[in-house]
Amino acid sequence: LTKFSGSQQQHVNDWLLTINQKFDACELTEPQRRKWAVAFLSDEALKWHTRQLIKFETWNDLQNALRDNFPSPPEPSQSLRHQQILLRKQGDTEEFTQYYANMTKL
Repeated sequence: LTKFSGSQQQHVNDWLLTINQKFDACELTEPQRRKWAVAFLSDEALKWHTRQLIKFETWNDLQNALRDNFPSPPEPSQSLRHQQILLRKQGDTEEFTQYYANMTKL
């Protein structure tokens, strides 16, 4: 199992999915999951966890905090689509209905 470092190259949701699958296979309880997850944090993620003044009550609390503090970058297709929407302009001879239809396809 890869440790979660909090880097931009790692997607927190992918890591959480993998670690939850491992925890399920080991039949770990909620408190055990919360404790063991810390062993799989490194670098910025571990520093972040160490600085937390409030300890997490549940495994779900820790997962949500990780998602909030280390959001995954948007999928490339979403970024591309967003850029296309921002750049798309109605052509001089383009009918509004055609422009609207093309925009809704983006």
